[in-house]
Amino acid sequence: SQSTITRRKRSSDQFAEALYRGKVRGIEEVSNALWVNATEKQNTSAAIFYLKNRAGWTEKAAVSAGHTGQVCIEHGLENALAVLQRYGIDPGEL
Repeated sequence: SQSTITRRKRSSDQFAEALYRGKVRGIEEVSNALWVNATEKQNTSAAIFYLKNRAGWTEKAAVSAGHTGQVCIEHGLENALAVLQRYGIDPGEL
């Protein structure tokens, strides 16, 4: 159970370190796989996920002041395309 793991981590530095090393290795492997999918396999979803988390991409919609009924969508499409091109991904092929 979670309480057993927590108790063991507190009582054994070796156990806590082993869990930490496993977590770091998992993050490393998934990060590498994401990078390969985003760059070499040109997986659009992987590229977007990577850029949202590493390049500060955001998706947000805001209603303009005065409640005119117009919706303003802010995005950095030009920046996004430039980043994709910088990594050798042709946005026209996505």
